[in-house]
Amino acid sequence: MLHDAMRILIALTYYRPHVSGLTMYAQRLAEGLVARGHSVTVLTSHYAQHLPIEECRSGVRVVRVRVVARIGKGVMMPGYSRVARALVAAHDVVLVNYPITPFESDALVCAARHAGVPLVVAYQCDIELPRSFWSRVVQRVIESAGRRLLRASTRILVLSIGYARTSRMLRPHLDACVVQAPPITVCAAGASEVAAFRARHAPDADVVIGVAARIAAEKGIEHLLAARQPLCQALGRVQLLIAGAGREALGERRYWARLAPLIADWGPQVAFVGQLPDAQMAALFGACDVTCLPSVNRTESFGLVQVESMLCGTPVVATDLPGIRDPVARSGMGRLVPPRDCAALATAIADLVGQRAACVRPPEEIRALFATETFAADCERQLVACARARPPETPPETDELTRLVRLHIEAGPPFRALVRAVESLLIRRHVPLARSVLDLGCGDGQFAAITLATPVAYGLDPDQIAIDQARRGGMFADLICGQADRIPLEDRSCGMVLANSVLEHIVELDRPLAEIHRVLVDHGWLVVTAPSHRFAEGFGVAVGLERLGLSACARRYRDWFNRLSRHYHLDSADTWRTRLDAAGFSVTHHEYYLSRSAMFWFDLLHYASAPSLLARWSVGRWHWLGRPVLASTWTAAITRLARRAHDGEGPYVFLLAQKR
Repeated sequence: MLHDAMRILIALTYYRPHVSGLTMYAQRLAEGLVARGHSVTVLTSHYAQHLPIEECRSGVRVVRVRVVARIGKGVMMPGYSRVARALVAAHDVVLVNYPITPFESDALVCAARHAGVPLVVAYQCDIELPRSFWSRVVQRVIESAGRRLLRASTRILVLSIGYARTSRMLRPHLDACVVQAPPITVCAAGASEVAAFRARHAPDADVVIGVAARIAAEKGIEHLLAARQPLCQALGRVQLLIAGAGREALGERRYWARLAPLIADWGPQVAFVGQLPDAQMAALFGACDVTCLPSVNRTESFGLVQVESMLCGTPVVATDLPGIRDPVARSGMGRLVPPRDCAALATAIADLVGQRAACVRPPEEIRALFATETFAADCERQLVACARARPPETPPETDELTRLVRLHIEAGPPFRALVRAVESLLIRRHVPLARSVLDLGCGDGQFAAITLATPVAYGLDPDQIAIDQARRGGMFADLICGQADRIPLEDRSCGMVLANSVLEHIVELDRPLAEIHRVLVDHGWLVVTAPSHRFAEGFGVAVGLERLGLSACARRYRDWFNRLSRHYHLDSADTWRTRLDAAGFSVTHHEYYLSRSAMFWFDLLHYASAPSLLARWSVGRWHWLGRPVLASTWTAAITRLARRAHDGEGPYVFLLAQKR
């Protein structure tokens, strides 16, 4: 990296795991900038309930804002302005991916102006909505906000100057436009992988036509489907493979209904292979004789999949529209056809299949032509040129604790957030990075999603409902419903085992500790957090009873609480050291956490969160009143409690142990 590390905020309405050209652009840019040493945060919508509010994906911090309603592909997020204001102020430059909803656009402009942070716009495409009175009103509103965004921007990144010159939105700002190399990354696929893909999806086809696009009206897939008869007459047995979101594509139910009769006409000759990972996308492109991008309007400005197909040696038929025509026109590796012309589309595909060998270019030529290797570096230079001078930073520990408290407040009730936020901070501060992590007692997966920087290999929990919730979160590669005394993993298969507030709930620990020892690699790590022997001393109800002279009642209350919580081991750090030493571990670090006064409120907050506890017991999910409106207030209060120091031995203990 040639420049000092920057803090970069990337804003867009949809981010991964949603798949579109815009999300792929943002993902590849974000991960490329992280690889070059920058700190990158993505601000996006919480468009699907199974996604975590915040997570780390491939080193990129992703912050999602709750969606209360959806209008077509647009989303309504009342909390967006507040979140954007805080995030913009904490970054050196903001990169806004347009199109974006007017509310997001205006919130980012106001936040950037208030904080003095420069805006850079990555302009993906114009907006073209269906021709109706309501659609025209909506388009006017979106474009008006877009113009305000462009006027406030320092620089505008475009994929094609030809597209910019024909855009009524960009024409007034051509002086600020900079052509940006496309973010193309293709994993190489071997000949055997390509052959296997074709054998699996098109075993009897003479010609395979590929489409890499989600089902959306602007993609014009109906015109390719309508060309079935001339294609079959010219090419014989044709197989059409479509990769991308199908029936589930957001906001496209009506379009899918329009396609249904055409899809039925193709029968088994059309196959939807779904959203493929990068390695399989390369196999798809390699297995096709030709790929097609029959887009019909300006909501497609380049078509990254065209270059990806060319890099895999497969020519392209695309529509002759500004921006879209560029890859084929510049490389010569394909044919251009008028939009919405089924006959021309069929003729071009048949002609290209017949002359395929003559138009294919080596991958090296394609890479050099589109400068695919320099995408992240080019973007970096543009952002560095615009970034503001960085103000003095606040202590990272303070920022980190507040952020963790807020995340746990979003995920559960306040009493739980008080403990979990401190545990997250301790793990982030003291636990070394390890591969193949096992989260023992993973629950719903929220703790791992907030705490750990990378996806977790294994999650184990005896509660099937919790396992199902964790699976929806997508944090774990593999989830297992089972017990800690019979871990169904191979010997030495884990680099770290995380036992966060788990072992105190197990009656007999000898067998679980032996199993943990077995699955850990040599010198692997075991992380233990648990309530200590001083856990219930400061409980608010018990302290109140003692002040009234009712010591026996206070003692019974503490016993009742521990029975209800199924706490079988409330031990000191020394007791845990002895136990772990006998099991073959060496404790390298331990510390107590939380204070007696924090536990006073920890106890009372259980009663304030009674509806949440009832929801947890009845439906298996945390819910509590006041979370959307009072989240900031709760965050500030819980953070103050979490910072209070304990007096000697605290109510909770953290231990980091290594397998001998």
